[in-house]
Amino acid sequence: MKTLILTGSDNKMFDILDLTLKSKIKYCTKHGYDLMVKKQWSDITELNFSAEKNIGFIRVFTAFQRLSIYDLVVWIDADAFITNFDYKIEDIANSDHCFFVSRDWFFDENDQNITVNTGNFILKKTSEINFFYESFAKTSQMFLNDVTQEQRTFNYMYFSGMQTKNMRIVDKKYLNSVPELMFETETWKGRRPIANPWTKDCFIAHLTGALNEERIKVFNKIQSI
Repeated sequence: MKTLILTGSDNKMFDILDLTLKSKIKYCTKHGYDLMVKKQWSDITELNFSAEKNIGFIRVFTAFQRLSIYDLVVWIDADAFITNFDYKIEDIANSDHCFFVSRDWFFDENDQNITVNTGNFILKKTSEINFFYESFAKTSQMFLNDVTQEQRTFNYMYFSGMQTKNMRIVDKKYLNSVPELMFETETWKGRRPIANPWTKDCFIAHLTGALNEERIKVFNKIQSI
């Protein structure tokens, strides 16, 4: 399978992207995957996506576009970096689903509330992918002004039953493991415990929901572990 690792950010996250990009380059080199880094964003007029307001939607749209060339496209957020280089994308996306994603950091794997986090996800070219894209394009219009935009969209697609059969929720160790070191930051003080936090066995560490300077401190601490 031909695989692309896709990452990027706007200028507010360039410093973080520069730090995490090294792990993605190393990972792609090891497994023979291609890498694409997005630092510039354009409006997608046919879907009413604004580069100023809807980068979340535009990065998903970009991932769908790349399926014209690739069998698997993986989006990894700028604030996520690879910590276990042994995992292969084709082993994570090892079923006939279109979309692979993990639960949010505060939900246990056995929790009935299966809200997903779309900071990192895998799209797979299957016989259902065009139907899946059409559902995304239609549903996105409901949440153009929502704070979580694409996350809200995919949760709706799953919970409404519209695309449940084409979406697979995988263990957080693959696509949304958050380090407990985040609790050392001011931003994270007072938050509920992290369910299934990051360990060295996890594919990525996701430094979500913090200030850039806090992310950098946690990143450097993990590098020394």
